[in-house]
Amino acid sequence: MGPGPDGSLDAAPGDATPLADVGPPDAEPDAGASCGDGIVDEGEECDAPGSVVQTRCTAACRVTATGVSGDATIERDIQARSFALFQVSAERAATLTISTAVEGGCPQTLTLTVEDADGAPVAQAEGGADGACPTVSFAATWMLYRVEVRDTSRAPVTVETTFAVSDTCGNGQVEGDEQCDGGGTCDACLLTACGPWDSADPATDGGNCQPPPLDLDCPPGAFALASGGCSEPVPCPPGWQRVPDAVDCAPAPAPACPEGQVALPDGTCSAAWPCVGTEGRAWMTPEGQRFGCFPPVESCAPGTVPVDGACVPTLTADDCLAEPPALGNWLVVDFDNGDDEASGSAADPLQTLAEAVRRVRAAPSIPPLPPTYPGIYLVAGEHAAGLAVPDIRVEGAGPAATTLVGGVTVGEQGGPLLSATLRCLTLRSEDATALTVRGGGEVVVERVSLRALGPVVDMLGENTLNLTRVQVEATEGDAIQMAGAAVSLMQFVEVTAPAVGLRVVDAGTEALIADGVMRGPGMAALTLDDGYAELLGVIVQGAGGDGAALRAAAGGELNVDRSLVRDTAPGSPAVSVGVDGLLTVGDIYLRDNPGGHVVAAGAVQPLVLGERRAGNVTIRGAGIPLRVDGAQADVALDRLSIGGAGPTPAVRVLRGRAALGWLDVADRASPAAQDAPVLDVGLAGTLVVGRGLFEQWDAPVLTNQGTSDLTATLWRSPAGPPAAARSLAGRLTLTDVRMAAGVAAEGEGVAELIRVQLEPTVGAALTALDGGSIEVTGVRTVHAPRGARVASALRRASLTGAGLYVVGDDRGPGVEVQGVATVDLTGLALRDSASVGLLVSGDGALAQLRRSIVDGASVLPGEGPGRLISVESGGRVVLEEAVLRGATENGLQATGAEAELTDVRVEAGGQHGLVTAADARLTAVDLRVADHGASGILSRFGAMSLTRVALIDNDVGLRFGRGAEPQHTLRFFQGNRVPWIACGLFCPVAGPVLGP
Repeated sequence: MGPGPDGSLDAAPGDATPLADVGPPDAEPDAGASCGDGIVDEGEECDAPGSVVQTRCTAACRVTATGVSGDATIERDIQARSFALFQVSAERAATLTISTAVEGGCPQTLTLTVEDADGAPVAQAEGGADGACPTVSFAATWMLYRVEVRDTSRAPVTVETTFAVSDTCGNGQVEGDEQCDGGGTCDACLLTACGPWDSADPATDGGNCQPPPLDLDCPPGAFALASGGCSEPVPCPPGWQRVPDAVDCAPAPAPACPEGQVALPDGTCSAAWPCVGTEGRAWMTPEGQRFGCFPPVESCAPGTVPVDGACVPTLTADDCLAEPPALGNWLVVDFDNGDDEASGSAADPLQTLAEAVRRVRAAPSIPPLPPTYPGIYLVAGEHAAGLAVPDIRVEGAGPAATTLVGGVTVGEQGGPLLSATLRCLTLRSEDATALTVRGGGEVVVERVSLRALGPVVDMLGENTLNLTRVQVEATEGDAIQMAGAAVSLMQFVEVTAPAVGLRVVDAGTEALIADGVMRGPGMAALTLDDGYAELLGVIVQGAGGDGAALRAAAGGELNVDRSLVRDTAPGSPAVSVGVDGLLTVGDIYLRDNPGGHVVAAGAVQPLVLGERRAGNVTIRGAGIPLRVDGAQADVALDRLSIGGAGPTPAVRVLRGRAALGWLDVADRASPAAQDAPVLDVGLAGTLVVGRGLFEQWDAPVLTNQGTSDLTATLWRSPAGPPAAARSLAGRLTLTDVRMAAGVAAEGEGVAELIRVQLEPTVGAALTALDGGSIEVTGVRTVHAPRGARVASALRRASLTGAGLYVVGDDRGPGVEVQGVATVDLTGLALRDSASVGLLVSGDGALAQLRRSIVDGASVLPGEGPGRLISVESGGRVVLEEAVLRGATENGLQATGAEAELTDVRVEAGGQHGLVTAADARLTAVDLRVADHGASGILSRFGAMSLTRVALIDNDVGLRFGRGAEPQHTLRFFQGNRVPWIACGLFCPVAGPVLGP
């Protein structure tokens, strides 16, 4: 079938044989049983058995319409009480004249009726009394018209109907789709601007508007619009760059950072972990590439403590008197001297400590001068009785050279105590406390070894206790117990106990341990039932027992800085914070604690000591590094570094809140970790992560499974097996994330993704199911089996936002919308999808896209079909400013569904640009369809509304069947082999266009 001399598809003038008929000639009879008897009965349009072509009566007793375009004369035999039917297409604004002729004159019963595509009357005429035949003439527009020639008499008649098209342009009247008719600004009855389309050559195609030329110099991120000009660019998120010739954005390459800095996912450089210096010496990171600080020493042998980055003996001879004091008012005691009446001098020492104490207490004192006897010097031997020390200094001859058995009591309960000093001694009690502090003064204990059943040190009341270079060893129970308004300062102290190393039980009690060691299997190094404790430069080794190595509860406040907790007992976490407890941290290094590292039911916050700086937590080894489980728990860490294999989550927030400024997770991979996510948020938890780094993780990355929030700004190496981030009820927010994983939102879950790249090897990169919602800003999926899947049967699932870039592979659709689901995106780029780029299916399924491009859809082996967009079974797609190109089958196909296109280009497809079938509805404004091997637009069934549509260089520009007549149309045909075909009820075409 080819065009006539004027480009139409109708017969030349005088040819009575139509070239295109509307309606199936082989339809089954649907009239009464009388159909076929030669008489037109009620319910029949005609009844002509064995009719010839001029009768146009089907076996179902229905009249078939004859398609007409341009000038034509067609003869029809009309039965009594029947009619002839024509479907006339006006290709341009013109005057259409339709006249009839009957040999011998027309009967008065002959009528000529014209209706538009909506069934509205356009023109009507009847035969005259003098045999005049009906004729109509009207201004036609770009539209299909129904023309009926009917005779109501009981005699057959042969009618010749002539269709004549004459241009109205130039008659001085603005008619039809003319914009003007005469005047200096009127060219071919078109103004300079033809709607939003410029008229490059108004005289072409009888004055039809010309599509504007495509702008080939659009800025990066924009594309040429069908209506002319360029779309507004979709901005790339910070740290991303434009993919050439597309709206697509991708993460920018990592910047070259100076030595000592690392590249962050937002394209900036950051200084390595800000380790805290100790006397000018910075803590080093052995791996060189890891974030996290390591202490100068990671363990000290018994009898040694960390001093200036090295393990040194706790007790040394430094600063201990090698000879008795030269001062004559010191009392020297030698337990082996038998003279009780000795003077107490170095030459004549006392034998008993009791006599020395008696003399000190009896000595006169005139303030502000010191007492007559300021101190007692013990030369040698072992004293077998306890000692109550008043305002006095007791010093041994060397490091623990003198032993006091039975313990020492400093001060008296409720009595006065100004000061007391114990130096270079061993205090040992087999059945009591080695050191008891009472009264209300200051006690200094230096270079002393304390050993007792426990508590070794018992401190009660308003006292200040200063321990320096001290060993504390409890053989049973607790080592140190503090209560009341007590203050303890401990430096270079070693504490060992089978129960608790240091227990603080009352509010107002304060303890500071600096550069010490707390060790012992089964020992809880520190327990705060109340009060305050601070660990600065402390190594905690092998502690834990039945509880945590460090525990703050019942109002206790624990500060930890520049400290190490390692090798805790199985089942015992490194740090535990109770319901009313508070943990503040500076730099803490947690290593190889199988029972977990930080367990928080209370509050955890960063520590600020003397200067404003970050709080950092470094964790290596198995266990749950951070677990938050308390309704009032509030964890805030500036930096958390986690490494080492473990079968449990790195961070688990079951209840409460955790905020991590930086999270670094490395090498946490093991077969047992397959179902353990890196971050796990429970029913009532909130987790916020600022930024960080994931490496070599083979389990789900993030899981949010409650009415909770999970916010993470993370960066993950793309290497590794698939993982997943899921939000089941709360809100999951990811910023600057790159994962070999997908993200899912289900139920009441919400997932917000900002500057995220996903590379899952199975499943969809984005999944919103059954009420789940995903919000995207700059998200890219690379070679995932499916870019996004949004589906729900009951509660609406949604995918919204700006900037989603899907680079497909050969395994499935780019974006799939099914059931009660919505996709609403600005800046969607779908590239190289398999089977279908965008699939919208089911009642309630809606996809709204702005400034988007769908580029390439290949046939899936064994499945097909190679469409850019497929909308089916009640679905709806709305496109504004979009480009569809590179399909192997169809650009867009709507089957029993609805498509609304505004400013859309469909080009370079395999077969058809747009296809509608099964009562689909297509509405298009400013549409350009070009370079298709079959039809630019194929509408088999349904309705079309086309305004300013350009069909360029297709095999057939427009092909439509009954019920799919384009309405309100303004079309431009250029370079098509056939401009258009009206093919009746059914448009037979080659190729699969009605597949799934």
